[in-house]
Amino acid sequence: SQVTTDTLFNGIDDNTVLYAHWTANEVKLTSDTSSKTLVYNNIDQEVAKLTTIDGTGHYTYEVDGTDFEVIADTDTETATVYAKAKASVTNGIYKLTVTVTDENSEKTSTVTIDVTINPKQLHITWDNNTLSFVYDGKDNAPTASLTSSDIFAEDTVNLTISGAKKDVGTYSATASIDNNNYVLDGDTSKSFNITQRPLSITWANTEFTYDGQPHVPTATANNAVEGETVTLTVTGETTNVGEYTAEAKLPSTYTNYVLAENAKTSEEFNKVLTFFMSMIVLVSLTVVFAFVWLEINKDIIWAFDTRGNYLIIVLYFIMQYIFSRIYGALKIGFYKVADIVYSQMLTTIIKLE
Repeated sequence: SQVTTDTLFNGIDDNTVLYAHWTANEVKLTSDTSSKTLVYNNIDQEVAKLTTIDGTGHYTYEVDGTDFEVIADTDTETATVYAKAKASVTNGIYKLTVTVTDENSEKTSTVTIDVTINPKQLHITWDNNTLSFVYDGKDNAPTASLTSSDIFAEDTVNLTISGAKKDVGTYSATASIDNNNYVLDGDTSKSFNITQRPLSITWANTEFTYDGQPHVPTATANNAVEGETVTLTVTGETTNVGEYTAEAKLPSTYTNYVLAENAKTSEEFNKVLTFFMSMIVLVSLTVVFAFVWLEINKDIIWAFDTRGNYLIIVLYFIMQYIFSRIYGALKIGFYKVADIVYSQMLTTIIKLE
């Protein structure tokens, strides 16, 4: 039979106490996705839509991790989880847990969402003009730049190039950045080389006076790095009078240097007799000239007695020296004997003319 209100409360008077017990349903939280992949873009990004069912309609939501937040809609039965704009991508995949609590029954429910936030790609450009260096005694490495338009205005990204080298060789430089929300797109390493520094040679002391000691010219290396000294090895040392050739070489220990292609690596040099010997030749010639001059002109009466003769003899010595220097008549030990004789004759003939 049907139970009516009158039947249910029949016999209950004002002194009767009634007790009631309600059992709340288990609240259930659902998500529209179990995983989400995002790319860092400096704004809040939606991760998932949440829905709560079988509850009393009054809920609070909590999400673990400071990089995320959950915002409930007006009716509180639905909510949205967001990845914050500054979410760090260091950890890669997040195991995100969202919890809903029924404010009336205090029943809870959770969902887990796998969230991946990938870093934004930054294009790197290497400067091809900085892939080869000439040794300069300093650390060198290629230079590179980032595409600034790929970086959000609020962010700072510093590019670092490591692997700088000083000595000659082939190396690899590596590029890195200091912001985990970005990743380099392209070659993060670049090969570069440092080549040997070319040296030119300056020769000095190529003429020596015979003294019984061995001699060789001096070769000086030019274009070395400031503060560094490069000493060349010169071979061809000799003692006797004559014409010789010296050769300069770069010791193998100077691996950062090389003799330039146009460097004069050899030089002719000679060892001549002493200046005193040259003067003996000049004095001998002058004595002969003075004897002949005075004999021929002994009967001539001079206006200045014999002092004019002395002047002529001195002028002869001076002219003989000048023309001997011009035509190489004094280069004893440098020219062959025939060349010396020829030079002496040429000097005398031209002088007499």
